[in-house]
Amino acid sequence: DISWYDENAAEMVIESREDLYGLYIMSQHNSFKGKTIKLGADIIVNEGNASAWAEKAPENEWIPIDNFRGKFDGVGHTISGLYMNEGENCCTGFFLRALDAEIKNVQFTNCYMRGVNRQGQSIVAALFRGTMDSVYADGILEVHVDDEGDVQAGGLIGLALGESAIKNCWFDGTITTNGRKFGGIIGTNITRTDAKVSIENSLVTGTLNCKNSGNSVV
Repeated sequence: DISWYDENAAEMVIESREDLYGLYIMSQHNSFKGKTIKLGADIIVNEGNASAWAEKAPENEWIPIDNFRGKFDGVGHTISGLYMNEGENCCTGFFLRALDAEIKNVQFTNCYMRGVNRQGQSIVAALFRGTMDSVYADGILEVHVDDEGDVQAGGLIGLALGESAIKNCWFDGTITTNGRKFGGIIGTNITRTDAKVSIENSLVTGTLNCKNSGNSVV
């Protein structure tokens, strides 16, 4: 459903699962730069328990929002039941790329995501640059790498790609991987020498499971 979309509006509100998939569709054509997307309600993508989805997939598979450069304001609402089980060379996350973006006031709960052989894996944003404020995520993130190489998986951000500020955020999920370079908030950051990634007033109460045969950077 893209009936919520107004090219001339500075703010747009989405309230349903159909609206959320409409946002994915529109992200193929619009970066939303200079615009704000707000949640008008809690949104359930899939019912049930994410811990069972590794064995039996739920009805709806999520496709990440790509190339988002606007503001996403959850207004305190929750998005629950995101499911991704990708083959090789695909990132996971609610956002695939959120660059020069702002994400705030939103909870992602009861999620299951599995990725293979790709740098940038997360519950919230695979690749990120910008500001993330008051974002909570739980759920299950599983990442497999054939050669046990760099994986860059994080609970909130897989790969930070430049000047970014993370504040008042919380990860309470589980990450399991046989790769290297993963973390509760951010997997890895790649920045210019004059750029920085800051994490402030944030919390990790989740579990990080390392299953490789060598060394990891956590």
